Amino acid sequence: MLVDQERLKKENAALLSQFQTKDLQTLSLLPSKIVGAPGFIPGITTPASFILDKGGKDNVNVGDSVVLENNLVGKIVKVSSYLSKADLITNTSVSFTAKTLNGGIGVIKGAGEDKMALDNVLLSENINKEDLVLTKGDIQSDGRGIPPDLIVGKIQSVEKVPTNIFQRAEVKSLVNFTKQSIVFIVVGSK
Repeated sequence: MLVDQERLKKENAALLSQFQTKDLQTLSLLPSKIVGAPGFIPGITTPASFILDKGGKDNVNVGDSVVLENNLVGKIVKVSSYLSKADLITNTSVSFTAKTLNGGIGVIKGAGEDKMALDNVLLSENINKEDLVLTKGDIQSDGRGIPPDLIVGKIQSVEKVPTNIFQRAEVKSLVNFTKQSIVFIVVGSK
């Protein structure tokens, strides 16, 4: 009974925090419990994907975004009737367009563990350590995909070689994926 009470407290806190996030109030959000993290070994590896307790019966589709507050967590890659699999933004199979607050545009690529790379940023763009990286937006005509202006993470380091066309940055998510028990699936824009 105490375990159930603590679980309910955590879920209520997550729901309250999520629905107080002003930037996402126009989106249809579906709360979902994390019921699995294949290949995750605490203290040794970080999660690369989550198994969520919502699926096709809940209107979840491949390509839907997974968020926590105003942070992008991942993208739905597989759906069954009652479960879905979300690859996290740090997963090497994930890539999407992103931007910095300064207007630099590039491609985020998961680099494994808890890292991402902001790649293909023109050398002329001004990107710096500690800059926030946001989603550029990749909404499809059916309203599904990655909404714009979600937080991807913060730049940890910048690799700028004057003879190259592009510069690159290492990005770290602001979300500690190992500590999460509930996330929210964006099931289409309103």
